[in-house]
Amino acid sequence: MRTEERKRSAPGMVGRRLIHLDMLRGLAAMGVVLGHARSFVIVDYSAAGGGSLPVQALYFATGLGHQCVIAFFALSGFVVGGPALRQILDGDWIWSRYFLKRITRLWVVLIPALLLTLGLDTAGEIMCGRAGYEGSFYHLINSGPAPLSPADLSVSTLLANILFLQTIIAPVFGTDGPLWSLANEFWYYVMFPFLMVGLFGGPRRSIRALMGGVGIALVVLLPRELVLLGIIWIAGTIAYYTIHLVSRPRPTVWMLLLPINLLLVAAAIVIDKYWPGVRSDLILGVAFSAMLPTLVLLPKFGRIYDGAANSLSKISYTLYATHFPVLAFIWFLAIAPHKWTVGPWAVGVMSLLVVAAVLSSSAMFWLFERNTDRVRNLIESTFLVRQPSGGRKPGGL
Repeated sequence: MRTEERKRSAPGMVGRRLIHLDMLRGLAAMGVVLGHARSFVIVDYSAAGGGSLPVQALYFATGLGHQCVIAFFALSGFVVGGPALRQILDGDWIWSRYFLKRITRLWVVLIPALLLTLGLDTAGEIMCGRAGYEGSFYHLINSGPAPLSPADLSVSTLLANILFLQTIIAPVFGTDGPLWSLANEFWYYVMFPFLMVGLFGGPRRSIRALMGGVGIALVVLLPRELVLLGIIWIAGTIAYYTIHLVSRPRPTVWMLLLPINLLLVAAAIVIDKYWPGVRSDLILGVAFSAMLPTLVLLPKFGRIYDGAANSLSKISYTLYATHFPVLAFIWFLAIAPHKWTVGPWAVGVMSLLVVAAVLSSSAMFWLFERNTDRVRNLIESTFLVRQPSGGRKPGGL
């Protein structure tokens, strides 16, 4: 989350870092990484034959990767959709500025992640053969390349992923399966403002009709599941607006609400785990969205907590986008086809894989993501005419 996205003019948000949202974002990214690392190293729960309570807790905690992605959708709607809708309603909407922010945010991480995947997958095929990349181990790890969908490193698939068309007209690139959710994110960024400008975008009816028509066309043409999961994004947007209804937020009240929010999220996670599907995802997404205003208005927990939240949040996007090809390369090269039951050795190897993913993503963050604002400012100063301080009406093009 960029700096300007952490400060809003809603009550309780002025001049504040949204530190608890940072922590949620960071934990969600780590949840995805832990789930994939466990799938590479530790046998499935069904093969383990149960176990002690700590063992069951390990399987549960490392089995929430999909639920963590649902949390990302809710967060994205909150920090992107909420402010965008407010700008549209206030008449301060500027298309070029919005799309420049969104596309640079995505591409500065995505394109290096795709190139990293190309390099690691190519090196892996040369050093340890194509078996893993053709899906020979899918029955062991239940993730990554499969026999019917091997790792695709073609130029056409690379371009489709750059244009956020993975899962729409092409597969994800190489072994980087987690990139499926970036297609969702991008098209939510696009669909939402078209629809909202169509509904609320100023007095020019012709412009509103055009914008709304484009939004409706996208809803019709894009995959049904992608569009339905966009309801979670909208729920996050609505959650942002609930904060505006609170004139004088009292931290003690929100502290009391937190346990209720957590219980609702926990119940929704259980539903999503035992009855997986779009409906359960939507229930979980709404539960996450309902918790976000509470997290925003909570008091801070201290320097150590703030530091951890800040560090995890900073690398969360890069970590999410780069970890799987790193884990796959190491496992295919040095470990495959071995997996173990839960024990000190297995947990140790899994921890090493997680450390490798975090270190590599930290390096990628330092090289690329931390320069997002510089890239954006360079593009804006080179190609875009700066808007007057008063802004433009949202119907303008």
